[in-house]
Amino acid sequence: MGKKKPESQLFPEVEALMEGMQELMCDEDGKPLSPDHPQYKKFAGLLENIADRAAKRNQADSSSDPTGTA
Repeated sequence: MGKKKPESQLFPEVEALMEGMQELMCDEDGKPLSPDHPQYKKFAGLLENIADRAAKRNQADSSSDPTGTA
């Protein structure tokens, strides 16, 4: 069995995506968008969806039988 990666290293591409999204979460003046801004809500929903899918995938992987069936 291999080592389990820390939670922050499971999806390094997501971290890069988040860094790129920082610019999209600001207005024209570089100020952060308010939580009631439509673009803020859209990205928050997207991130929740990604997190839910990742959690379901991890749950499915951990609950699968390692011996398998033939």
